Amino acid sequence: MSLAKPGVSLVEHTERVLDYAHSYLDQNKIALKNTNLDPKQISEAILTACAFHDIGKGCVEFSFDKKGFSHSLASAQIAMASLNESPIKNYILQSILGHHGSRFKDSFSSLEFQRQQATPNPELVNEFKEIKDYVKGHFSIELPDLNLQIPSPRELLKRLCNFFFGAPRDRRLYFLIQGILNLADWSASAKKPLSSASIKLDSRPLRTFQAEASTGKDTIILAPTGRGKSLAALVWTKSTGREKSTLFLPTVTTVEAMYKRYTEEVSDKTGLVHGNIAYYLYSNEGYSEDTRDRIFWMKAFDNPFNVATLDQLLLMSLNWGRWEPKIVNIVNSAVIFDEIHASQPYTFGILLESIKMLKAMGTPVCVMSATLPSYMIQKLKEV
Repeated sequence: MSLAKPGVSLVEHTERVLDYAHSYLDQNKIALKNTNLDPKQISEAILTACAFHDIGKGCVEFSFDKKGFSHSLASAQIAMASLNESPIKNYILQSILGHHGSRFKDSFSSLEFQRQQATPNPELVNEFKEIKDYVKGHFSIELPDLNLQIPSPRELLKRLCNFFFGAPRDRRLYFLIQGILNLADWSASAKKPLSSASIKLDSRPLRTFQAEASTGKDTIILAPTGRGKSLAALVWTKSTGREKSTLFLPTVTTVEAMYKRYTEEVSDKTGLVHGNIAYYLYSNEGYSEDTRDRIFWMKAFDNPFNVATLDQLLLMSLNWGRWEPKIVNIVNSAVIFDEIHASQPYTFGILLESIKMLKAMGTPVCVMSATLPSYMIQKLKEV
């Protein structure tokens, strides 16, 4: 029997990943509709990537104790041999290849990987048949049989390099497949329940502008400091019907203050995201396994409420780090930008491009400030 984790079979883990991916797909229906492909095609591509993502662990060379064998590379090789050719196939292969972080042109450039041997276990065909039957029975998707005439790593890598680095490709399609595969895989490994929380507004009477913030659509809120823009933003978030909320602020100090406020007044399921998140939480809460796990999911923007520094989004817009699952969670939320009047022109330019990306995925956006120059208001209206 092939194992995906110590004590967990490959079939069991894969089925669990598929279930989590299906749940994430339910949360991202709006994002799926805002791409160039049929949402059903994208859903099938994501579930196909999940079905194949760990199949390389069914090779005799794989070991939990020994380094030097990349199961993600072997999984992508087997998927390349097994999947029918289609416009979406390379995106599936790249997502399988990159589900443990190897997503760059030179990721597998070493001869160690290019000469890697992948020898399937005798029982792998039957194990994949179980996975195939599960996918058909639960999701009505017909996967191909496993083809064990596996291409060489060099053949796979040459194919993907020529495709992704030879011409511009569909960024939105790629991050949806890669991001949901990552989130589903991580959730299945941690046996993590999908997080959710509702916004509970207190019974205080709302000021006129706070009540008017319940637009359910893109909104700019201008009000002096101390007049209650944060409450107006919560009113706006609730009006969008989104289950997640992400608030971006310009500095670490303002983010930490808002995180503390949200945790006390809105929800204890608030996430904090900035470059020194571990230092902040360990300093204030002490070290524990629970805190370490919380930091991991906070970095993925997987909480119902997220408070983050603006540079986190700007770096994601430049494809920095493990950006794909973060973007999936962000486009699925209601996004608020506060105090952007402090942005430099260069930063503001990247921010406008980031908002364009969010709007292309159907994400509702709110901008609020005590004061905004007229040129900023005009540019925001344009996007």
